[in-house]
Amino acid sequence: MRRNSVLTRVVVPAACVLAGTVLVGCGPKGEDAVGNGGGDKAAAAVGNSDSVSIGKSYWHAGWKVDLATAAVRASKEDPKQSVMAIDAMFNNLGKDDGEPQSQLTLEIGGESLALDDQETELPQVPAGGKQRGTIVFDLKDPAKVTDAVLMVGNPQNNQATVPFGDGGTPVTLEPRSFPLDASGSVRSTGATGIKTAIKVKGGELRADEVDRHEEAKKDTKILSVTYDVTSTYTCICGPMWNPDDALALQLPDGTTVGVDPNQGLDDVVTTMESGATSPDLKTRFIVKDPVPGEYKLVLRFSGKSTTIPFTVPAA
Repeated sequence: MRRNSVLTRVVVPAACVLAGTVLVGCGPKGEDAVGNGGGDKAAAAVGNSDSVSIGKSYWHAGWKVDLATAAVRASKEDPKQSVMAIDAMFNNLGKDDGEPQSQLTLEIGGESLALDDQETELPQVPAGGKQRGTIVFDLKDPAKVTDAVLMVGNPQNNQATVPFGDGGTPVTLEPRSFPLDASGSVRSTGATGIKTAIKVKGGELRADEVDRHEEAKKDTKILSVTYDVTSTYTCICGPMWNPDDALALQLPDGTTVGVDPNQGLDDVVTTMESGATSPDLKTRFIVKDPVPGEYKLVLRFSGKSTTIPFTVPAA
């Protein structure tokens, strides 16, 4: 039986029909478009991996974040997209479980890049605990890690800035503690008058409200004063210690501020036994930045008052 052969004709460019020739440019037109587009600069950076060890930390809104490494790599969502990924340890300083909520921006190449929400992995951390996480930004152009600066927080509040390279000035917002040694007392009138005395032992300056995971407003800081309070009396009473009524702070410019309204009740003593000391109470005030200078803690009770001067040293 005679067989009819059906021949399929293949037209191959002559330039490609060369034995041993590397076939570059012989595929269908357009399939090598990754390198041809003028707007695909970030994709070009994928092949030029860049990684550095950062070894820097910042404090913000009740979190301490230790930045470990930063690398330029391909996106896990889109291999043609270049991203900068930052591995970090997130330390929850507050009393409640939570996830970091601070605004994160990458400053690089004269632009501000927003967070890649899909690829970023921020952990849910138990109170007082720590967990690893990854911060990711999509890059628009080829970039070097050492040219980047991480901005933390929104412009209305205190912002931390962390340069990844050796240049630039970091603003870590690291809290600062300092010793204090001052005391004062007031006494109400009458034979059975109540004497209230405090001994100031230390201070702390920070830019956030740890328990509420909030940042202080721009140009302000939170100054906390640690002290012991003792009440002495002969009356049948049992006075209460409430810093909202008993304390105020005179600032270096002469203005006076009350206790931070978000202070809470940790420094309230409902009933003070005569002669018994309530130790290590901590009361905070919102103060103007820059902070260093001469302050006066105002102690008030039953219409009487006294001032206790102290100095906040420069860093």
